[in-house]
Amino acid sequence: MSWWPYVGGLYRLLKYRRHTVGPAVIGGTLIGGAYCSGIAALAAVNLGTADPVVWIIALAGRTFGTVIVSLILLMNIPTICMLIYFAAVSVQQIRALARLAWNGLVTLMLVPLILVAFHTHWTITHIMTITIYCGVQFIGISAIGMVDFYLLRRQSIALDQLFNSGSDGHYWFWHGINFVAVGVIVVGIASYLALYDPVTLAAPAAFRYLGAGIPVWLSSGILYYVLTRLITIPAGRGAYHLSSQKSGGTKFDVTVEL
Repeated sequence: MSWWPYVGGLYRLLKYRRHTVGPAVIGGTLIGGAYCSGIAALAAVNLGTADPVVWIIALAGRTFGTVIVSLILLMNIPTICMLIYFAAVSVQQIRALARLAWNGLVTLMLVPLILVAFHTHWTITHIMTITIYCGVQFIGISAIGMVDFYLLRRQSIALDQLFNSGSDGHYWFWHGINFVAVGVIVVGIASYLALYDPVTLAAPAAFRYLGAGIPVWLSSGILYYVLTRLITIPAGRGAYHLSSQKSGGTKFDVTVEL
C-alpha cells in the first residue's frame, strides 16, 4: 500500500493524466507488487534470509546475481533523492523549518541517512521492524485518499490550494490538520495490528479467513466517508461544497484558481 502514496507524491505536479502511465504504473499493473513480494517472500523462506543480496546471488549465481544487485543499488539512488525531496517539502509544514533555506533543509534531511550509513549493523537489525510498523499506516492513507478523491470530491480539486498553508486555504481543515483523517489512520493501524502483527507474526483465528490488509482498507474507507459526512462537511472544512458544485463536470477536474 505504501507504493500508492509514493507514486502520488511523484506524480502530483503532472499536467495530463496520460503522463501518469509510466514504467511504475505499467509494471505495477502488468506484474503487480504482490507478485514481486511473493517471489521475495518465497526466496527468503527457502534460503532462510530476508536479505535480498544473499538470495538474489544464490538464485541467479555469483556473476549474474552481482549484476542484478548492482542495478538495484543504482536504481535506488534516484529513489532516495526523490524521497529526500518529499521529506524536505513535507517538513516545511513546520513553520520553524519552513524558514530555513532550501539547501539547509535538504542537509538536515540527510543527517539521519549519514548516521545510519555508519551504523549499518544497527540499521539492518532494526530497519525492517521500523519500516513494517511505519508501512501499516499507508493502508488507511490509501483508503482515505481514494475515498476523498473519488467519492467525496468527485475527482475535482483546486490544484493551487494544495500549496496554500494559510487559514484561508481550501484544504486547511483545523489549523492545517484533518483530524478525521488522522483518527481513521490511527484506528486502521490498531485494527491491522489486532488482526496481524507483521513482526511477531501473531494473529487471531479470524486472520485465516479475513486477512488484514483488505478488511482494514475497506473499513478505513467506510469510516472516513461516514465521519467526513457527519463531522467535516457540516463544519464547513475541506471545501467539499466546491466539489459537489462541479459534480456534473468532467472527471479529474483539476482547477487552478488565480
